[in-house]
Amino acid sequence: MTFERTIDWDAFWCEASDHEQMKASASGEHVLEILPPFFAAKGIPSSFADIGCGSGMVTFEMAQRYPEMTVIGYDAAESALESNRERARVGGRAEREDSEATRTREPVANVGFEQTVLPEFDPGREFEVVFSYCTLCYVAETDRALRNLYEAVEDGGYLILGYVSHHARRHFQERFGDSTPGSSLGQFDPVERFELVLDGESVLSYRRIHDVLGTWPRSIWSVVEKPDMQWAWENVPLVWVPK
Repeated sequence: MTFERTIDWDAFWCEASDHEQMKASASGEHVLEILPPFFAAKGIPSSFADIGCGSGMVTFEMAQRYPEMTVIGYDAAESALESNRERARVGGRAEREDSEATRTREPVANVGFEQTVLPEFDPGREFEVVFSYCTLCYVAETDRALRNLYEAVEDGGYLILGYVSHHARRHFQERFGDSTPGSSLGQFDPVERFELVLDGESVLSYRRIHDVLGTWPRSIWSVVEKPDMQWAWENVPLVWVPK
């Protein structure tokens, strides 16, 4: 589900260590503690789609915390999907020792994993919640991808979106703007990884989301208390868009 000139995610998930995979799973670090209180306030959804699920940290957390919920993780990388399917067969993966929801080792029956490549997304069904965190920044034709994600939300549900902002673009330009392709940042070439962000193509805002979807996004912090991690929420604002 990525721009063709960015990271080869299929190769990455095959070759990366567990530590490197966790570093690449920004949604696991930033939103695992946010979704449960959001659902406590808005109601636990019956179905949840995780778009750009990667190593499945959010996918498994939702499935194991809410066994009544149907959870589907989508990604472009078949290597990540196959690894996640195996984890589901043997009981998921305890990424965080403090999470009771990930300690069970029984098979996870309410989770599945399917391949999709954005901007195309046609799952053949609707979900009460469609979730995507820091994925659209790797997608050309971002507006079309955003529309397809929103179309998969059932009436009365919502899209939960973490998007790369103009603030993040300025940060990347200052940090990587003078770099040349082939520079290294761990497993990533930052110029290739953030090419669409540096060009401004995949940068979103409240106004752009509204203009594409016809509905104003709402800050997640209108529902739950904002954690003390200001840099993350300036670079990747977290919003929900009702339908």
